[in-house]
Amino acid sequence: MIRLRYALPLLLAATAASGAELAAKQSAGPYVLELRVSPRLQVFETMMLFTVTDSDGKPVDTAKARGHADFSSGGLRGKATLHPDGANRMKGYGLMSAKPDLSIDVTITFDGAPPLKAIFKPLQ
Repeated sequence: MIRLRYALPLLLAATAASGAELAAKQSAGPYVLELRVSPRLQVFETMMLFTVTDSDGKPVDTAKARGHADFSSGGLRGKATLHPDGANRMKGYGLMSAKPDLSIDVTITFDGAPPLKAIFKPLQ
């Protein structure tokens, strides 16, 4: 009985720390970048998924794109390399937490084109 009393709060805390998915869109040149990220309350390796579309919402092929995301939250800073992940997606991972100052600065480059840049602050 005593063990259950201590286990239940831990289970509830783990559930609350799982992080809800955040989504945000930013214009970047002639394209629109959409970020999807699910940071947790504590520092944890988190996936960042960026979707690239044109201004009409049509998918833009990212198979040959390169990119990186510089991010910071709660005084912790990091850099993630972004890799193509499907038709119009770029994906990367980094250690971050769901702090109010979470900021993700993304750069995606297509061959022969200027880099696309956007700054996301999904918790503001």
